[in-house]
Amino acid sequence: MNLLPLVLLLVIPILGYRWANKKKPAAKLTVLGASWGLIASPFSMGLYSAYFIPYVGLIPGMVGLVSAMLHGTPGYEISVALGLIESHTVVENAGSIICYFIDAVFWAIVYGFLGFLADRFRLSKRQAGAKV
Repeated sequence: MNLLPLVLLLVIPILGYRWANKKKPAAKLTVLGASWGLIASPFSMGLYSAYFIPYVGLIPGMVGLVSAMLHGTPGYEISVALGLIESHTVVENAGSIICYFIDAVFWAIVYGFLGFLADRFRLSKRQAGAKV
């Protein structure tokens, strides 16, 4: 198994955070959340595949399994609701790519919004501390 693609996926949120930290410090957690949401589903599946590495892969694999079950569901359900894939079938090849794209958009919005809330909370705490 090649873990290089999994590690390369982590570059996206790291670069997003570093860029936002320099260019848009007020929105750095929003950018981090959105960029993490883009890779959440495929990263979870990659982490799950670490289960098959002897001795060291059990814990990351189980974390990946739970994460993949969480992050893969919205893409599948939205794809079925839109009629892009059939219900009650095994999703493979092009269907899985469709699910991954929908998951990326869904989780980027969810995690980006959570990052936005965290940015607002962080800035309001900083402004409240400046007033005292």
